[in-house]
Amino acid sequence: MILRGSGLAIKALLFLFISYVYVFSGSSTVSISCNYYNDDGELSEDVSVENAGFAGNVVILPYEVQGFSIFSEGKGQTADVHSNSELSHKISATSGETTNELQVDLKSENARYSWENKGTVSPDQADLSCTSQGTISPGDSGGESELSEASSRLQATSLGKTITAESALRASPATTAVASVEWGLGAKLGTHESMLNQYTSIRSHPGYLTFPTSQQVGFITTGMTLEGQYAENGTPLFTKRYVPVPKDEEHPEGFGFPLTLGVMKVEDDSVYMENKLKMSMKWQEGDVETTGDGE
Repeated sequence: MILRGSGLAIKALLFLFISYVYVFSGSSTVSISCNYYNDDGELSEDVSVENAGFAGNVVILPYEVQGFSIFSEGKGQTADVHSNSELSHKISATSGETTNELQVDLKSENARYSWENKGTVSPDQADLSCTSQGTISPGDSGGESELSEASSRLQATSLGKTITAESALRASPATTAVASVEWGLGAKLGTHESMLNQYTSIRSHPGYLTFPTSQQVGFITTGMTLEGQYAENGTPLFTKRYVPVPKDEEHPEGFGFPLTLGVMKVEDDSVYMENKLKMSMKWQEGDVETTGDGE
């Protein structure tokens, strides 16, 4: 293992049983690159953070015990929400003829996010999973003129297909006084079936309602996309999907992309409105055609 950060380099070579923990964070860029392997397969990771923290642990065994012979898990999160924060994590697992790979890029400013991942290798599996959540909370904005921004890009390669999900969000400093904003993504890649999903939830506080408007006067702007292609030759699986659906010649009744919401005060303090954008996809071994669902 090689750990790079502030000129630090650590190399370790252990045999038979390996179990170790690594923790790092930094306001500048810090990265780590690891490769673990035994007779059952291989698992590799590349992690880079800027103004973020990351911690992980790995267990490597000479044979399968309780369903795995290589196991890795990690967690990352924003360090200072008032600064630009970035986390990039790539993890791949191989067992026999099966290889799964996840690549995530998370960015935020005046917002916060968390990240978790797991990887398992055994003689008959090379499974990966991940989840991420983000929020804009009161006090995240560093000043009256500062915006909250966040974006995510998750790319999953599994069962001969590469699926890419992206989302972005931009909110005015006044947003947390009138609405709560959350977003997230997740994926599970297996030997026979894989899945990916992402969502954004915008819920007005009691006594406020949201409504579609222009980006110039809106409080919140957000949207997400989904693309898929065959991993071997790059041929598209389907046309690029958008949530919400763009309003164009092909979709004259479309809602518009990206979604921009304004917020207005109403007399009834018991009413509120929730806007939830969702996009998901599931694909299996031997699928000929796969589509993504969004709303």
